[in-house]
Amino acid sequence: MSGAITLDAMSDAVTKLLTANVDPSGAKWLMTPFVFGVLRKLKDTTGRYLVQPDPTEAGAFRILGFPVTVTARIPTAGTTPFATTVVLWVPSTVAVARDIAPQVKVLDQTYATSGQVGIRVQARYDAGPLYPEAIVKLTGVNGG
Repeated sequence: MSGAITLDAMSDAVTKLLTANVDPSGAKWLMTPFVFGVLRKLKDTTGRYLVQPDPTEAGAFRILGFPVTVTARIPTAGTTPFATTVVLWVPSTVAVARDIAPQVKVLDQTYATSGQVGIRVQARYDAGPLYPEAIVKLTGVNGG
């Protein structure tokens, strides 16, 4: 998609999950604060907000019934400062593997002249989708 996020586009993402025979019960949204702010301001023709907070859960956000994780760690795309991606994904379909076990090394010689001690922790992980159809990305979303 390109432009402002809409609930219709998000419904299309859910449909894409269902079309790929993905169980949506564990699906979650992943989006930036800017996009989430745009969604929370959407109103119907009578001026009522389309996205209602859940009064029983503080800080729990849901859109179309799916939990929302709001994070600023999604990169922007292209030259538009707020163009970004919204993701509907099933986290259980992504595998994380450890390539190098975490190693801790105390670097006492490096800082010996100043009486300080340095600590280096090193590890390497990789992640990959087990079922790529369980990750639906809406790219080119304008969140600002």
